[in-house]
Amino acid sequence: EATGRYAVSPSKDVIYYTAGNWPRTDVIEGQLTAQLKVHRRTTSTPLPTPLPPPPLNQNLTIYTAELWKSIDGGDHWKNLISEEGSYYFNDIDCIDDTHCIVVAEGFANDGSLEPGARIYTTSDGETFELSHFENATGTESFMTCQMLSTEEHWVGGTEALGSKAAQMFMFHSKDGGKSYVNENNNFTGYSVTDVDFVSSEHGYATVLDSTHICTLLEYK
Repeated sequence: EATGRYAVSPSKDVIYYTAGNWPRTDVIEGQLTAQLKVHRRTTSTPLPTPLPPPPLNQNLTIYTAELWKSIDGGDHWKNLISEEGSYYFNDIDCIDDTHCIVVAEGFANDGSLEPGARIYTTSDGETFELSHFENATGTESFMTCQMLSTEEHWVGGTEALGSKAAQMFMFHSKDGGKSYVNENNNFTGYSVTDVDFVSSEHGYATVLDSTHICTLLEYK
């Protein structure tokens, strides 16, 4: 079972949902209460019985990543990605029912089989392709993303969490993920946690510095 991460609903009945776990050994009783449970929206169909929390450390010694989709408002779900050992998912965003972007990360010091930060895109709403893999050091992180059109999107993160010298990641694509430019204005020591663009020329980003101080950045 995977912990729910992020969700997006580009239209009334279409929902995408990311889930996953990262390796951790310091889990205590009471923390394992949020698991991936698919609930139906219709009251005529009984809701599934909630699952109890798993035993301590079960499925928490490796990375797990899941991506789910519903096209009927949550009555039925289809698993699009299920992976173990390398990464877990973070943010997901869609500009319409079939054009979406989702980001993921896994770290070498946590035992990832393929550490680094990933960007996946889809144009058919079913097949997510790896459009970018940032893995020079195995410390890279992608936390947030936003689509502005079927061709333009942004991805935020950092070269290394908690490092004053690490590059801030503000990856920008104008060709649907075929290429990226890191438009970070040479900022270092910041980790982008969320982005929100008013237009393709104007946007905002929340960031954390190496001391965990939060700052708001503006792009224009």
